[in-house]
Amino acid sequence: MDKKEYIEESDKIESHLDQDSNSYEKLQYTFVWLKSRMPELHNDIVRNFQQIEASVYAHRQEQDAKDEQDVDNPRF
Repeated sequence: MDKKEYIEESDKIESHLDQDSNSYEKLQYTFVWLKSRMPELHNDIVRNFQQIEASVYAHRQEQDAKDEQDVDNPRF
């Protein structure tokens, strides 16, 4: 999964995660299950994320700055 696909897919589920009070527990369960039962796949996924990690964080910071600017300068 490249950065663009990850950002698009993660944006789609963000509101669901915000609304689901058990989302952290579900994510943790998924992580534990995958790591314990399919460690090679888990390691591949972690390595793939590490390759895009810096650009994902940079993108999120840009989004946050833009959102902050939009709040400070409403377009009415």
